[in-house]
Order: sequence, then structure tokens, then C-alpha cells
Amino acid sequence: MSIEDVQRWPASLLDIELCLLMGAEEDKHRPGRVMYGDKSMFPKTYSTDISNAREAQAKAIELDAIMYLKQLSASVSNQSYEQVQEYDLIQLIEVVRLLQATPRQIAEAAYLTLKG
Repeated sequence: MSIEDVQRWPASLLDIELCLLMGAEEDKHRPGRVMYGDKSMFPKTYSTDISNAREAQAKAIELDAIMYLKQLSASVSNQSYEQVQEYDLIQLIEVVRLLQATPRQIAEAAYLTLKG
């Protein structure tokens, strides 16, 4: 499956599919809902809520950081995964470190940037 395929999905499908990959199970009795243990719930909104998206991002980085960065780059730049295959590995490793910054590190960098 390509980034182009996933970009054609409605947000609701992307959210459900991510929930399943993050450990939920499909609720076979209530379409559009997922099961967390024995509770049926609406899926997390990974495609519209930044904190949920960061949760999925963290798991993707844990699984394969370089692949995640290439997929993200393909999505943001509207290129295919194959077009971003040649990115420099050293630069990608540094980007992973930046994506894993703590809230404190992010706040410090924001303060210093805004302060000028």
C-alpha cells in the first residue's frame, strides 16, 4: 500500500485502522467503533488530534524510525516513498532525535526562538 492510497482514505477509516494497529480490536457488532478490552468505543481521532497523532508517531518511531520519517516526508512533500528512499541516513537520525524531544526541550527552544 502506498502513501497515495492512504491519502485517499476518509479520516474515519484512517483513525480506525490506526486504532487496530495500536492494539484495539474491531467491534464486529457496532460498525465504526473499536474494542478496548471489553469496552466498545469510538476510535481515537489520530488524523485530527495532535496528541493522538503524536502517540501513533511515537509507536511508529519505536518500530522503524527511518521508515516513518521517509513515509512522513513522502506525505508532506507529495512524493512517493521510492522518491524519498535516497535521503541521507545521518540526517534522518538527527530528525528522529528532534521528534523525540521532551515537552521541556520543545518549550525551551520555542521560548528562545520567540524571545529572539
